[in-house]
Amino acid sequence: MRDWGVDPKLLCKKHLCGSHVELHMALGCLIKNKNISGFTNGLIDFNRLYTRHAEIVHEMESRGYKHNTPLETIPNINIDCAPINTDHNLIELCIRCRDCCERIKKNKK
Repeated sequence: MRDWGVDPKLLCKKHLCGSHVELHMALGCLIKNKNISGFTNGLIDFNRLYTRHAEIVHEMESRGYKHNTPLETIPNINIDCAPINTDHNLIELCIRCRDCCERIKKNKK
């Protein structure tokens, strides 16, 4: 699981929708009491699941994508997580994905 943590406007369709899926997977792990320790090292901010989901959904809908999967509510998520390094992730996205890189470069102008 991974959430890039960057502004959703900078993500291509594949990475935007992928982040959406990852957030649902992360919540599923919490609901099922699965071990998430491998993902608290800056890959997912479990404390921002709902806020991040709302940001991703807003961007999806602004692009005309349909969204029919609200997150199930878990009260009081409080998990010790390392911060997501968004500066590093912007560089990584440019290396991995031409479409994201174009969106990132366009936004810097």
